[in-house]
Amino acid sequence: MNWNTLFNIFPYAVLAVAVFGTVSVYRSRRYGISARSGGFLENRKLWGSVPWHYGIITVLAGHVIGVVAPSFVLSLTGNLTVLAALETLAFSGGLLCLFGLGALAVRKLSDRYALSQTRTGDWLVLILLVFQVLTGLYISAFHKWGINWYASNASVYVLSVLKLSPQGDVITALPIAVRLHVLNMFLIIAALPFTRLIHVFAVPLKYPFRPHIIFRWNTKEDL
Repeated sequence: MNWNTLFNIFPYAVLAVAVFGTVSVYRSRRYGISARSGGFLENRKLWGSVPWHYGIITVLAGHVIGVVAPSFVLSLTGNLTVLAALETLAFSGGLLCLFGLGALAVRKLSDRYALSQTRTGDWLVLILLVFQVLTGLYISAFHKWGINWYASNASVYVLSVLKLSPQGDVITALPIAVRLHVLNMFLIIAALPFTRLIHVFAVPLKYPFRPHIIFRWNTKEDL
């Protein structure tokens, strides 16, 4: 199987696995979906989640904008100063992600409670995320002005996949680090339903409309 065939077929295989897995998990244990976090008991040890979340939000926002509004991105990056600023922002976001993942990995290995809550699939996703961040940083550092060709190529490829006429050659024309970055992204999506990362789909839409919860504190006068 060559690179073109891989990028033409793999997205649909990943989508099938992700959808089937998500539906299966939701039907079998919808109320058991959680991040299995120990944050309520050990907030001081979970500080690594702060740089991770800020970093990943920054990076993902840039990726999404590059796909849905490529013309807007290309118009911005026509100015070299703006392009350099965006490249720096993207690289900084990647560093935050890497730092946060490292801190969370150390916490898992050094805390017995956190280690007991970590499954094999969670370790797998952590490895995939670290690889994704490392390849992203490598691309940013050694393939300059990637924001331009990302907006030019990624949007074309994503739209071709959505139209059921994938153009794998758009991605295979890019450096191998980029190809590995894209393939690893597909693996992360396929793994989502089978790890704690599935909690990203558990959006609390009913939360603003829930009944009020009344707390009563017992004081000495009540005893």
